[in-house]
Amino acid sequence: MKGLDAGLVYNVIDSDETTSGANNDITNYLASLKYTLASGLAIAGEQSEQETKAGVNLKTRALGIGYAVTKDVTVGYQIAKTDSSTAATTQEKIHGINVGYNLGPVALQGTVVKADNMGATTATTGKDGKAAHVTASVKF
Repeated sequence: MKGLDAGLVYNVIDSDETTSGANNDITNYLASLKYTLASGLAIAGEQSEQETKAGVNLKTRALGIGYAVTKDVTVGYQIAKTDSSTAATTQEKIHGINVGYNLGPVALQGTVVKADNMGATTATTGKDGKAAHVTASVKF
């Protein structure tokens, strides 16, 4: 189907026993879909899970929408929520806005992100953050 992109990822990290004897093996799963309309509107969703043998499991769901305002300018909005399986957890939420400008061989992208309850535990409840990031890339 034209305009549809899908992705699946399965990743296993085998680690050695730590000095305390804990097993830190991690298994990651990720599934994503993106659909881009001819009008320049793109909608994407992603779900991922991280399972550890230590019993800490994380589940993240993310949605994004983007729009090509012109052939050179794009704007987008993303939201992601992460839940943890441990008893003392809270939901981590991340919101982001980005703007991109394509100058041909040079592209600029600016992103502003706001995060609530970073780390998704009750110990991090109220640990909020903001970040801004500018990227410049060059094609040769």
